[in-house]
Amino acid sequence: MPDRSELKILVVDDYRFMRSLIIRMLEGMGFRQFLEAEDGEMALDLLEGGSVDLVLSDYQMPNMDGLEMLRALRQDEAYASLPVIILTADKTPAVEREVLNSGAQAFLGKPFTADKLEEILLPILG
Repeated sequence: MPDRSELKILVVDDYRFMRSLIIRMLEGMGFRQFLEAEDGEMALDLLEGGSVDLVLSDYQMPNMDGLEMLRALRQDEAYASLPVIILTADKTPAVEREVLNSGAQAFLGKPFTADKLEEILLPILG
């Protein structure tokens, strides 16, 4: 796995508190570079301006939700293989299936611990 401090992670959630909480968890794992977006539209705009190594996105957001953002990424050749993890309080099997079938690398139910997040991140980042 590359040096964690060199990887850039885009954290997408409509709640600033949740974005801050996720970033604190990631900092505790040694990650240092982050971009933040309030919804899928903002995330797509940020991605146009540069590259990231991973996207952690909430599922339910206004304007453009995480699933719509994921589908847009998978249709764009430049981001077709960008690792995406969808985070959601809606842990139903139907939502999990839809997220994974749409191309997410992982699905993580809220609330979650830093240990659980790291357990999912490590195999994805290699």
